[in-house]
Amino acid sequence: MTELTALKATPQRLRRLAQLGYLDRQALVAGLHRLQALPDRHAWLRFLDYILLVLGALFLTSGIFFFVAYNWEELPRMARFGTVGGALLIAVAVAHGAGLQRLAGKVALTVAALLVGALLAVFGQEYQSGADSYSLFAYWALLITGWVLIGRFDLLWVGWLALLNVTLLLFWQQTFRGDTVPHAESLFALNVVGLLLWEWMEGRFPWWRHRWPARITLTAAFGFILWPTLWNIFALFDSYPSYQEAVPLVHRFAPLIYLLWLAAVWLVYSRYRPDLFMITVALFSLIVVLTSLLGRALVEVDETLAYFVTSAAVIAQAGVAVTLLRRLHVRWEEQGLGE
Repeated sequence: MTELTALKATPQRLRRLAQLGYLDRQALVAGLHRLQALPDRHAWLRFLDYILLVLGALFLTSGIFFFVAYNWEELPRMARFGTVGGALLIAVAVAHGAGLQRLAGKVALTVAALLVGALLAVFGQEYQSGADSYSLFAYWALLITGWVLIGRFDLLWVGWLALLNVTLLLFWQQTFRGDTVPHAESLFALNVVGLLLWEWMEGRFPWWRHRWPARITLTAAFGFILWPTLWNIFALFDSYPSYQEAVPLVHRFAPLIYLLWLAAVWLVYSRYRPDLFMITVALFSLIVVLTSLLGRALVEVDETLAYFVTSAAVIAQAGVAVTLLRRLHVRWEEQGLGE
């Protein structure tokens, strides 16, 4: 008891005190409200205000996109530029008037950033510059970088990272065609850098409070590195002349990269920055890899047997994963850690 009361109050520690019998339910609820760990009426109203404002802005922006695209033949050149450019200026004016400290200003700046892409698309379509698609997204990301830095809005940062992902993906597809380039590995590296940036910003900037950008970025990183990893697994059994001819050299290190990444995620998010979602994504990816390896190996023996065994393996692996997650959660609660 002495050790717990000497620590800083957190929702996890209050729940632990309640489990030990030192707090009744009324005291626990009061403490959680004081720490703002339980949403009250005002918190729900703020959440609804946030969601409706963001959705409304996105729908309005998409409406401008579709209006110009649908009426392209009927609109003269200046009307096309004027519609998008006028909307862009209005969004910037709203952001300036509302102020970037308020949610309305941040959302308006995000709308302006999206309309920059629409303006570039209209310019490219109107003058047929012949540039590759990846250059459009590259210029788009470059032009809004200043707004991203001053906006202090996590949604805008995530959109900027998404533009970089699309730029890199299209660059590989349009410049170096084929499977001999590290497209998946480079996208994985980009998202790992993004994740490191999000985690660094969370501890240093009070406006970066949400965990969802880091979680989305980690999920994307796992997705990109899983693709060449699974390619290596299936290439081991497919009827190619040899494994070396089936998998280009740049992709043969993907399983090793995946294992190192898996170990790093487990170490960081189970010990130093507890996050159950991150661990869940890591375990799910491991289930995908192990099931693919087992299933592909058994198909060589008996296809019917492979279906039954892999089904049982998925159930068993899911059970083990749930057990690990529950034990981690209990341990974090005992230590006053976690989400």
